Amino acid sequence: MNIGTVSTVWIDPPPDEVKEYWWNLWYNAKHGPERFRLNGVFAWRRFEIVPDVPKLGLPAEHKYFTLSDQRDNSVLLSDEARALVASNIAESKVPDTGEALHVEGARWVSASYEHEFSLHDDYDPPFTPYLLVIGHDMPEERAAAFDAWVQDSFLARLGDLPGLVASRHFRPAPGYPHPRVTHNSDHAVPQCLTLCDLNTREAVESPDFGEFGEPSGAELVKCQLYKLFYPYVGFKHVSTLT
Repeated sequence: MNIGTVSTVWIDPPPDEVKEYWWNLWYNAKHGPERFRLNGVFAWRRFEIVPDVPKLGLPAEHKYFTLSDQRDNSVLLSDEARALVASNIAESKVPDTGEALHVEGARWVSASYEHEFSLHDDYDPPFTPYLLVIGHDMPEERAAAFDAWVQDSFLARLGDLPGLVASRHFRPAPGYPHPRVTHNSDHAVPQCLTLCDLNTREAVESPDFGEFGEPSGAELVKCQLYKLFYPYVGFKHVSTLT
């Protein structure tokens, strides 16, 4: 499957358990389906952070992570997508709607990334129970050295993780008018993103997990394990292109 870009959202729910419950129902039943039905979206998944595993001392930023696998970013710039966003904005102004709750109570930071490297030539969203999300920042002058490390060492190291199904590396997607969008959040998105689909959490429970050996100048800024929250394991939605 030719997935060229991904859209990501790190998000915290409204700070109230009852509101979070209704917000999740709305997010899964309406907000998500509206997006994976866009022409060119291959998969739309939500994940909830796994809090009880080592995270290399990094803060557990955001409870949920949303991932959209797409053909390319033209999906986000289509008339269909623009109309959907306009409709969502209009709904957010109506009290007691899911969009209003989303805008009033949730906090998020989102970004769009372009696929750069992976262990395998083809990728079919596997809907595995776990997703390892790794983010790096680096100075531009070290980009070439960092990319060489990703290709020659990092992805191969990830390939040895128990239960790994696929690993993919991304850079910020060019040509997209809003590469980073924040709402009531002071967190940042990583410059480079690596996503690992896992069948088991065993890989990240080793005490020496995370010694990746980054080149000079590269900083590990995210390394969190998430569990599939929606669609449920064993069930997936079929997009308009599959």
